[in-house]
Amino acid sequence: MTPQPYIIKEDELARRCGMTSQEWASAVIILERTNFPKKHPVLGFRIRKAVEQWFDNDSTPETKQTIRPHAPDGAEKWQNNRTVRV
Repeated sequence: MTPQPYIIKEDELARRCGMTSQEWASAVIILERTNFPKKHPVLGFRIRKAVEQWFDNDSTPETKQTIRPHAPDGAEKWQNNRTVRV
């Protein structure tokens, strides 16, 4: 078995999570607020072991609550009091 590199690139993370690069770029902003490993300041990549450990151990309610999509909150109000259904 070939040893894994110490770093993991963003495109690999996106692929492993079943996301496009653009979707991952948006999701990682939210994940970093819940202690997802940040990029190493010198290497410019995330440390693979820290990322894998985060995914293995993440069961915090904050993460699940933060990532959950919001329910629609009703009709939007626009100029001239027009109501638009979303």
